Amino acid sequence: MGTRAWQTIALKTPGSALKTVESHSKEEAARIAAALGKNPVSIKECTLSDAFREVGSHSKMTAIGAYRSGHVVLNFDIANELVCSSRHSKRIVDALCAPDIAAVFAHSVSSCWGYAIYRNGSLLRASAGGDGEWYINRGNPLPEFEPGLVGSKVEETKAGYRLSDVAEDDDACGYSIGDDAANLITDAYISTELWFESRCSLFERRGFISRCLARLSPKSSYNQNPDRGSD
Repeated sequence: MGTRAWQTIALKTPGSALKTVESHSKEEAARIAAALGKNPVSIKECTLSDAFREVGSHSKMTAIGAYRSGHVVLNFDIANELVCSSRHSKRIVDALCAPDIAAVFAHSVSSCWGYAIYRNGSLLRASAGGDGEWYINRGNPLPEFEPGLVGSKVEETKAGYRLSDVAEDDDACGYSIGDDAANLITDAYISTELWFESRCSLFERRGFISRCLARLSPKSSYNQNPDRGSD
């Protein structure tokens, strides 16, 4: 099945990372769920790692971990909305109530990847691609997460973007760079042990924000007009 990831991590203290296992607040998770969707139905509590498998197997599920230091939301579409800077992104950022937010998705089989970082409610950096195309490239590359892009020349094409100093038959569309960045961001925002020890709430996804990245064409309206406001 390949490697997969789809998470949004919100830190209440920028740069602090979720490293210590903290008790999960079902009430706060329910508040976030309600802010993200309509009439969310709580299913059960489980670990983040178990929730990740549930969310991956059942598209109608969303997991939310609410902790004193920050929050974790496991849902592909919510991470995707933040990466695409869609009209729903402000609503998501407001619901998470945190100054440092990272959204990540990746799937090695389909070569689909994307990540975004928001600081104090504003988009700092977003990059995404798939199927051999790189079609979101906003903000400046972040040295700590994208060392392969720092100093590289990026050119705009009809399909999106490519590294101008890389041969056409090599990774000119940056999948390896994007996949590596997604992993580095996740590792920087949440420790591995928390995936297996932290509890979270699993919700039925009915009514949650939903848009599939595969339906977004390169140079779509999401790419050309990122600041369209919220619902």
